Amino acid sequence: MSDKIQILTSVPFDVLVSAIAREIEPVIIRAISEHLPDDLITSKEAGEIIGVSPATICTWVKTGVIRNFSTGNQRPVLSRREIIAIKKQTVNGRLKRKEYHYE
Repeated sequence: MSDKIQILTSVPFDVLVSAIAREIEPVIIRAISEHLPDDLITSKEAGEIIGVSPATICTWVKTGVIRNFSTGNQRPVLSRREIIAIKKQTVNGRLKRKEYHYE
């Protein structure tokens, strides 16, 4: 018996996938939004709060210091509460503890 699933349909595969994606997109968005913080801000706003550049914020996102709540290839979307907590861990734009990561 083959491990592959074969779908027999007169509808082209890409059309079928697109139709399914359109139908489940609202369900996925609703499920994701229920778990997102209610205080989301941009990397520019986060940088202004902490006193660092948006580039530094993006570096901290890439290295796991700050959680990114955006989806796909969008710009980082961050939690204001988390940024304020991280601000308390910085001195002159540098982290007090090298291994600070979000909780």
